[in-house]
Amino acid sequence: MANIPRKLTGFSLLLLALLVPACVSTPYIGQLSSEAARREAHHDIHSGHLKIYVAGGRAATEVGVSEYERPLVAGLPRSQRLSHGCTDPHVSEAMAYAGVYNREIVRFLAEHRAQ
Repeated sequence: MANIPRKLTGFSLLLLALLVPACVSTPYIGQLSSEAARREAHHDIHSGHLKIYVAGGRAATEVGVSEYERPLVAGLPRSQRLSHGCTDPHVSEAMAYAGVYNREIVRFLAEHRAQ
């Protein structure tokens, strides 16, 4: 019976090691779908924690935000948690994700500014 606490401790550490990466807020590459971007944007809108993703190669930018829409998002924080950099093999997926997410945020802000 003396081994049970040791086994539970080992199991707890293993479980913790498996769960901690799942709790990281950076989206996994496999989760960089358009639907995941929309879900995250709607979650952020409902929670009131809006942001704009910055992604891209050599010139990372606010993908999906036009020059005309920049004043709408001027006060929002910028997140560089997505892949960016010319050597990142997932930069195109990150840019697509950022574009969908950012367009959802811009759409929300434009609709609520007009009201």
